Amino acid sequence: AVLYCIHHQMRKFKQAEDVLHQDQTFAKLHNDFICYEHSIKKAVKRGDMFAVDVAVARRDETKHRLELARNDLQKTLNQAKYIKIWDNLL
Repeated sequence: AVLYCIHHQMRKFKQAEDVLHQDQTFAKLHNDFICYEHSIKKAVKRGDMFAVDVAVARRDETKHRLELARNDLQKTLNQAKYIKIWDNLL
């Protein structure tokens, strides 16, 4: 959120939108992962093995996509440190 505000104040709107999009993607995938974990637990209690298999497959795919989104967001934050965007605020 801070990096988004900094880019926006520096009138770097494209970079600000990229940070916002990466953050939103990460948050959505994190919520999906938690939802699939809950679905697996409910399906196990019901004894519905088909639903368990489907939820596990979706959870695993979401976990992979979540790791990619985390890496992209981390690269953006590391790049901001590297170019010392924090020092250029004043």
